[in-house]
This record gives sequence, structure tokens and C-alpha cells, in this order.
Amino acid sequence: MKKTALITGATSGIGKAYAVAYAAQGYQLILTGRRRELLESFAHDLSTYFKIKVTVCLVDFTNTKAFNSFISYIETALPIHVLVNNAGYGLEKSFTEDTFNIQWDMVNVHVKASIQLAHLISANLKALGLTGTIINVCSLASMIPLPTSAMYCSTKSFLVKFSESLALELKPYGIKVQALCPGFVHTDFHDKLGIAKEKCHTKGIVTWMGPEEVVKDSLKALKHNWQVICIPGIWNKAAYQVLKIVPRNLYYKAITEYDSCFSTKIK
Repeated sequence: MKKTALITGATSGIGKAYAVAYAAQGYQLILTGRRRELLESFAHDLSTYFKIKVTVCLVDFTNTKAFNSFISYIETALPIHVLVNNAGYGLEKSFTEDTFNIQWDMVNVHVKASIQLAHLISANLKALGLTGTIINVCSLASMIPLPTSAMYCSTKSFLVKFSESLALELKPYGIKVQALCPGFVHTDFHDKLGIAKEKCHTKGIVTWMGPEEVVKDSLKALKHNWQVICIPGIWNKAAYQVLKIVPRNLYYKAITEYDSCFSTKIK
């Protein structure tokens, strides 16, 4: 039986890199996204080059009816051996400047969709006695509070703790769970937030990575150990260790004065 990988938010960036990586391993793919032309073209290229079956699902995770229809389809596609919960986004407006519904949509995308898919897929794998992998794409921002990013940091932080707890629950069944926490990554994530491209480059301790590098580190960590939290990149790991020992009051003062490009959403 050929194995299947479901990757959400696969049109570009980290999700796209995961799709290439799993296609190269011979997995059949189910890819979600919202940009039809880009996703269908990418799926065609993968199918042609790797000789695999690629299914495209155009779905808006903030639309309850559309998401429920997607879940109904996934139920017919089980078992799914790999789940990559990558669908996500940042917001330009702060919590108080935005409408509640727009802010709450982030909970539906980052949290509800991720845990509903994880529940459906992991329960099925467990019942069938199959091993598998769940990767929740979080963020280094899940570890730290950031101004204007209350919902982003909070939803990603939830995913980290959820991943850790679920990993402990599923380890006896051979199902791995990873919380991937990248720092700055060259994707269109920052373009959508209006952050100028010239600001998106390595400078001092602020290190940018390519999505392929991030995915390579993620898969390497899964292969060699059961470590749940994966922080790709040496400098990102170092930054995280430093942030853990910096006095909170000092951090609060520094982060509020930091350059606007780096005091917004990190992914």
C-alpha cells in the first residue's frame, strides 16, 4: 500500500518544500491551498516528475462549510500516514485595531483545523496499528510575546503544547509528533504583511533561512530522534536559549523598541 501525506498550505513556502520532500520519497500527496492556478500547476509538476498521485483540495479553513466538506473527503482518503499542518498566516492589524471575527479566524485556521485533522488522522492510524507522523508548523514566535501579534503568538504557542502532549500520548503507538518552530523564513508570508523585501535578509543575529533548509532540518530531526520541538538553524537555537535567560522586563523593553520588521510576525 502506497503511503499518503496530507500537507495544508502547500501552495508556497514551507508547505511547498514539504510537498517536494515527501514526493521524492514516493508518497501520494493531498495538498490544500486557496490559489487554484498556482496549486494545480505545482501539483501537475510533482505528479509528472515523481510519478505519484497528487490530489488538490481548494479550501478556505475560515469557512466552516468548506472545511467540513474537506473533512468529509479526508475521511474517505484514510489512512493518511503523514500530516503537515502548515496552513497559517499573519495579520497586519493589532488585536485592538482589528475586528474580533478576523482575529478569531486565526484560531480556526491555526488551532481548530490543525487539531481536528490531527485527531482524525492519528485516531485512524492508532486503530489500524499503523505508524505515522504529524508535523505542526509553529513558529519561534510561539516562545515569545510580540507586540501587534497577540493572536499569532498565542495560537502558535497552543500548537507547541498540544504537540508535546500528543507526542507523549502517541509515542507508544509509533506515531511521531513534531512542533516545528522556525524563525525568519524566505516565503511570501512577509510579503502579505507589507514587509519590504529589502528588510528580509540576514543581519547580525537575525538569520533568515530558505524553506528547503527548514524542511531538511525538520525531517532530519524526525529521523534521528523523538525530540518534539524542532528549532531549525544554529542561530535560531542560540537565540531561543538566550531568550530563555533574558529577564522578562528587559525583554519587554527591548522588543517594543525593535525595528518594525522584526517586531511583527515571525515565521
